[in-house]
Amino acid sequence: MKSKHWLAFFVICGLANIVGEALSNQLLTHFSKPLLMLTLGGYAFFKARENAIAMPKALIGALLFSFLGDVILMFASGNETYFLLGLVAFLIGHIFYISLNLRGRPKFRFDIEAIIFMSPIIIFTGTMLKKIADTAPGMIAPVMLYSIILCALFYTGLVAQSVRPKKQGLVLMLGISLFIISDSLIALNRFIAPFEGAGLAIMSTYILAQYLLVVANLHRPNHKIIPPSIT
Repeated sequence: MKSKHWLAFFVICGLANIVGEALSNQLLTHFSKPLLMLTLGGYAFFKARENAIAMPKALIGALLFSFLGDVILMFASGNETYFLLGLVAFLIGHIFYISLNLRGRPKFRFDIEAIIFMSPIIIFTGTMLKKIADTAPGMIAPVMLYSIILCALFYTGLVAQSVRPKKQGLVLMLGISLFIISDSLIALNRFIAPFEGAGLAIMSTYILAQYLLVVANLHRPNHKIIPPSIT
């Protein structure tokens, strides 16, 4: 089977999930959601073979724990334990994505310009955490840890994209940014201000984010990664 067939399956599952969210059809969303990462993983595996490269083990890990997170979060409505387990699954998935950003044994160090570039995200994260501390103080510790990992994902994305081809770097950062938006919408809807159409917005950004991250990581890594210089 070719990668384009798996991509078609992924698109169908993604559209089915989005339609299910738009129509509040739980049967459709629960049927399609577990298939998202399975079909995307099939696409990644066969695309890597077609490109004559090995599918990165860290990418397999990221998709596997994303799959587990998807399944667990289907049962998280009103259940804090399942929400925490889903959070842990995606946190591990993000760590795998961070390791992909740092492939090639990079010479990693903090870069002041990159930190300044990240300042809007840091400020936004701090604001969200303050609001969550007010509305759900029992969740602040795990959410804070998850937020730190998200910030690390964004920073290491900057590290990676600075030495990748321009188009590939843009795809990577767009994927990471959409993932952060999706996770922020989850926090907003669950802890701060529930809003209509939350599931549709969350899943639309999440599905596209995962696809872009897979596309960005199906390549031969550079063997030297230098810190980003933001100009």
